[in-house]
Amino acid sequence: MDQNSLIRALTFILGVVLLLAVSWGAFKAVTEAKADYKVVDAIETLDTDIALAQTIDSLEAKWNHRLNYHFGVKQDPLFLGRVIVGFSYSRMGYREFDEGIGFRLSATVIDNNPKAIIKFKGKSHVLQVGDTLEGGYVIKEIMKKKVVLNRNGELTVLSTKPVAQMFDQYIDQSYDYR
Repeated sequence: MDQNSLIRALTFILGVVLLLAVSWGAFKAVTEAKADYKVVDAIETLDTDIALAQTIDSLEAKWNHRLNYHFGVKQDPLFLGRVIVGFSYSRMGYREFDEGIGFRLSATVIDNNPKAIIKFKGKSHVLQVGDTLEGGYVIKEIMKKKVVLNRNGELTVLSTKPVAQMFDQYIDQSYDYR
C-alpha cells in the first residue's frame, strides 16, 4: 500500500466514526426530548403529591375557620361617644346624642325660687317658672327631678337622667360582627 491509499483508508474510517458519533448524539437527544415531553404532559394530581394535598387541606381548614368565626360585643366598638367627649368636638357641630337636637333636664334646684337646668341645643339654660326656652317652650312647673314644659298647649315632661343612661341607650344594643 502506498501512502496515498493509507490516507484514504484512515480518512474513510475517521469519517465513519464521526458519522456514527453524530448519529448516536442525535438519537440520544431525540429520546431524551420525548421522555421530557412525557413528564411535562403527565398531570399532577393530589393523589400523586401528598405534600401538596396536606398544604391545600391546611389552607382550606384555616380559611373555613376564619369564615365561620364571629364574635359578638355588647357595645358598638365604632361608637366614639365613649372616647371623644370634649367641648371643641360638640362646638364643631358633631353630635353623638339626641341632646344635640333635643333637650335634657340636667338638674333641678328646689328652694323658695325653684330653678331648672335644661340642656338644649348644646347649651345649658338656668330657667325659672314662667321663663321661655328657645322654640316657644314655657316652664310651667319645676318639681324634684322633673320639669313640665308647655308649648302651644302641649305639655312635655322632662325627667333628670344621668349622662351614663344616655350613653346606655346607645350601647345596650348587641352587635354581631362577622
